[in-house]
Amino acid sequence: STHLYKLSGGTSWNAGAYSVERFTGSGSLTFEATETNTARMVGLSVSGGSSDYTNIDFAIYQAADGLVEVIESGTNKGKFGSYSTGDQFSIERTDSGSIVYSKNGEVFYTSAKTSSLDTSLLADASL
Repeated sequence: STHLYKLSGGTSWNAGAYSVERFTGSGSLTFEATETNTARMVGLSVSGGSSDYTNIDFAIYQAADGLVEVIESGTNKGKFGSYSTGDQFSIERTDSGSIVYSKNGEVFYTSAKTSSLDTSLLADASL
């Protein structure tokens, strides 16, 4: 289990983090909502190293108003209800290359975009 904290700076989009580990083939990223009053985007990317959320290929946006949105490469794909502290989110690349978004084990969005199984993905966050 790894925790990610924003230690300083403004309210949003001026800090980021990404994983060193990558995966090819099918795989997923799972994370827990720790609060509902701070904006954050967490997702899967081809490359990391930027605090700019538009660089995250497939992201779940936990908005500071307690709502969940899906953002793909900076494009908003819609709002998908609210979230609470402790909710578990996942973004999965399936065996077919589909990208599936879930909250507490229930799929709430399947991307129209696919991701090649040969493409390595990493965990990426913008805060």
